Amino acid sequence: MRKKCKPGRQLPAPVCTMLFAATTSGQIEVRVSVKVFVAESGTRYCLANHCDLFTDADLLRAFEGLASEIAVLKDRGVSLRVITIDELHPYDANDPDNPDRLPEPTPYCDDDGSPCDPDQANSCGVAQCIDLQHWHLADLTGATNVALRTASRTDLEDGPNRFRLQPNTVNVFAFPSEGGGRCACGQRSGPNPEAIIIIGQDRHESVALHEVGHFLGLCHTQGCGCGTCDDEDGPFPQTCRDVPGDDLQFDTVEDLECWDENRIAQENFEGRPYAQLTPNEQMQVDNVWYNLLSYHWASGGGVPPRLTSDQADRALTVLSAAQFLVGNTCVHFVNAAPDATDLLGIPNCGPTPDRDGNGYPDSDLDGSAARPHLTILDALDNTAAGDVLMIRAGSYPEALTINQTVSLRASRGNVIIGALGL
Repeated sequence: MRKKCKPGRQLPAPVCTMLFAATTSGQIEVRVSVKVFVAESGTRYCLANHCDLFTDADLLRAFEGLASEIAVLKDRGVSLRVITIDELHPYDANDPDNPDRLPEPTPYCDDDGSPCDPDQANSCGVAQCIDLQHWHLADLTGATNVALRTASRTDLEDGPNRFRLQPNTVNVFAFPSEGGGRCACGQRSGPNPEAIIIIGQDRHESVALHEVGHFLGLCHTQGCGCGTCDDEDGPFPQTCRDVPGDDLQFDTVEDLECWDENRIAQENFEGRPYAQLTPNEQMQVDNVWYNLLSYHWASGGGVPPRLTSDQADRALTVLSAAQFLVGNTCVHFVNAAPDATDLLGIPNCGPTPDRDGNGYPDSDLDGSAARPHLTILDALDNTAAGDVLMIRAGSYPEALTINQTVSLRASRGNVIIGALGL
């Protein structure tokens, strides 16, 4: 059915009132599959005294519940859905081909996760060759993430997918060992469809969603590749311990893991403490202090985690480009007045316009958050059924005819389509 947009129709933020049709009621759904390593006895266990990510209810809360509390995700219609929670049973040497048990772990180097031979001296050079009896005994390191990703992908390709990987899904592995989380997800370069997340079940519930943030192309608020201030022997650059790095966002202030709210305020606002800031300046500090990608939020005293608008738009671009959304939905950004504060570019999933038919795109605007379409018409020229248009606040004096099922959402304020008063 063809529907004509009425001139002057206003789309109140956050949800567009002109919702023509969309899958899952216009929601942008991100799927998560969790795999829990169990002991030889077939039961779950945790090595810490307290484990926030132990039961199914814990895991659902960590992914679906916390995500539902993040305002900028709700405003954009984004939700997380846990589609599976699988228990992974360890390798059994007496039944090695059992499809319901994991394969025998492949030894790997503890520096980069590459395969090694434990019987050969210096197989990993100066690094150590890790020869595990079972996967659930592994330490939560970047090398373990790489080795597990390689093993699970190989098993998926050769069959029978004993690691229970799910396509177009964020695959998460929960370990009983103590440790943080790891996601070798390429935050700077964009989406990595084969990336996995590993987390310790003893972690605060926010860690699970924090790692999903990395999967979606988001860096720590203290900078990409930056961690703690005092990790002398860790992988983080020395500069990150003293000077904030670049988190690729324009709407976050500078941050370090060891700064409190007053220090963040003083470093960003001419030495003034938090109490002397304007309400808008305090909000900018809060946006980092309570940010899901900071190292502060777990001490936030029950305040819901948050992301900034730039972070949310970058995450949506990553999801869209990697086709991780339900039904391969593509999100097209529209902004009538883009400026220098647009995000680091990640190509979008749709083609760029070529209305003159010369075989070249009319511009380098591809509908990503970094290179948004300037008009709704341009975006509609590149949509498929079920796609979503994320329209930045402003006026768009356009007459539109929409003849397919698409969803329009206002972003960062009200949107007006057509000429007012007509």
